[in-house]
Amino acid sequence: MTGYLRAQLPLTVRRSLREHTVAVELHPTKNEGLTPDEIPYSWKIKVWWRCSRDPEHEWDATVNNRTKPKSSGCPDCRGNHRRNGHVPLARSLHAKSPDVAAELDAERSGFTAREVFNGATDVAWWRCPNGHPDYDMEVRLRTHASRPQGCPYCARKRLAFEDSLAVVAPELAKQFLTSVNGVSPAEIFSQDNRRYIWQCDQVSGHRWAASPNNRVGKGSGCPFCSGARVWELNRLSDVLPDLAKQWDQERNGALSPADVSVGSRRKVHWKCPEGDDHRWRAVVYKRAAGQGCRFCTGHEASASTSLLARLPNIAAQLDAAKSGISAAELTAASNQRVWWICPMDENHTWRAKVLARTLGNTGCPHCYLPGTSTQEIRLAAELSTVLPIALDQHTVQTATRIERVDIYAPKLSLILEFDGSYWHEGREMQDAAKSRRLAGVADFVIRIREDPLSPVDPARDIIVPLRAPAREATEIVLEHLAALGVVQNDIVARYRSVSPRDGTEIADAILARLRGKRGLRNVRKG
Repeated sequence: MTGYLRAQLPLTVRRSLREHTVAVELHPTKNEGLTPDEIPYSWKIKVWWRCSRDPEHEWDATVNNRTKPKSSGCPDCRGNHRRNGHVPLARSLHAKSPDVAAELDAERSGFTAREVFNGATDVAWWRCPNGHPDYDMEVRLRTHASRPQGCPYCARKRLAFEDSLAVVAPELAKQFLTSVNGVSPAEIFSQDNRRYIWQCDQVSGHRWAASPNNRVGKGSGCPFCSGARVWELNRLSDVLPDLAKQWDQERNGALSPADVSVGSRRKVHWKCPEGDDHRWRAVVYKRAAGQGCRFCTGHEASASTSLLARLPNIAAQLDAAKSGISAAELTAASNQRVWWICPMDENHTWRAKVLARTLGNTGCPHCYLPGTSTQEIRLAAELSTVLPIALDQHTVQTATRIERVDIYAPKLSLILEFDGSYWHEGREMQDAAKSRRLAGVADFVIRIREDPLSPVDPARDIIVPLRAPAREATEIVLEHLAALGVVQNDIVARYRSVSPRDGTEIADAILARLRGKRGLRNVRKG
């Protein structure tokens, strides 16, 4: 284009092409009259050159490619251009790249594979083996040693009809506004990343811009119908008025429920009616889909939803100083690992997730024995000094299943269930159901409930003080059994005459055996 080169010249030229020997090859007539003095030494603009050896050799190349240390020379002289009648067979396309040569359209190109160098810059016409339209491309690009190029239609650099939007996604093509976009679905790739205008096939007034790649690849549809954009039928204030009442207008500023759709991905502030401190941020469409208050669902702590508020017994065992966080800052569903102090022995400390304590019902690993507790074992051992307790029998067959029992005296038709306050808080229904199932096995099913638990069966259940010593709890149980007529009235007196060491030795032996089994299991697991 006339004037193009001069328009690209800088205002000043500090170093000109005149300083390099290639200046003599600057074409005298094809560069808008520019002289070597006017052209910058490292100019990145293509100009025309004429070979100093053969004036018939002409080519275009950037100035900086000619002036660099390993400068490019005449492409004809170095064999990059076809030279009719002067191509050695060994260097021809036919000899060096027979597979590529087979695709050459010699008639349309004007030369055969024997008449062109393997690395020639000549543009030739080629036939695609997959049936795509013929295409033009330089020979050297087809035969490049490391990055050879093939059919541009196969590589999707040029549009083949079968790759067009019209063929790949005909239903989407119906929504393509050809009159507005200036092209048809048959003229663009189905994976085109340029944005075009579409019209909804459900509501004609819905128009939006999106790329074919986004619509075909991600399956995106009408943003109005999906709720991503606001219109009269998807405003949050109109569609979900109850949810809109939880909108935190104070923190959302000028943005109102009428400004967002139910499908909006915007993250906004919400305020739960259950508590003034229940304020959080959440995406609109997730809330519209049923996501609730993060405080009420236990994901964030507040004055009413914290571990301290919900489960004060477990919260009391938290070692806040060592954990670096208080029970008021944790929720009962937290997965955070914190430190705990055993309520039975303050020297017992361990680390566990809050959720494992609240949902998994895990206790002190030092005191814990599978399926039982030290309190229960010591109570059973003390009772066995005066009653026929089957210390090794902990299962019975009910009408529907095999049940585990805590303390069993088959000769007395007696089952005692020990309910520690920590594990049995809020489990009255489950405990009552188990007692009913056990009633078919023994005449007397009695629950020993630790304070502050209330009795499940007031007529039979026994209440013992929290963490009462084994002998104190045993006397309370024996007095109750005597009152119910299960044992003789002098049973307490007989128990008091038994040496305290007898029950302790029995309990210690059972605990040692159980802990040994637990240790063996841990060794096997490791």
